[in-house]
Parts: sequence; structure tokens; C-alpha cells
Amino acid sequence: MHAIHKQAHNKWNPKALARSPQQDERENNQSKKTRNIFIARSQTNTHKHPLSGGGSAA
Repeated sequence: MHAIHKQAHNKWNPKALARSPQQDERENNQSKKTRNIFIARSQTNTHKHPLSGGGSAA
């Protein structure tokens, strides 16, 4: 999923093609961390407020 999105993005952003694999790797790791934090946060919100629907909007 992510790789497909990246290919589509590169089509419209030629500069992205010149980036180094290390840079991509770093950003992928960063986005994974952010996503995990968001997931954890939405799960705790769901746990605290079961009636509000919690993190299901993601």
C-alpha cells in the first residue's frame, strides 16, 4: 500500500526520485512511529470513552 502510494507520488514529484534510500528509510520509520503513537492514543481514548466511538474515525 505504502509503496504504491510512493510510486504515484514520485510520478508527480520528480525531486522525490533523486532522494536516497536511507532518507526514505528514515522517513518510513518516523511515520511508523507516529502511526503507532496515534494508534495507541486512539486505543486508550476508546478504552476511556467507549460510548464516544473513540479512535474508529481513523
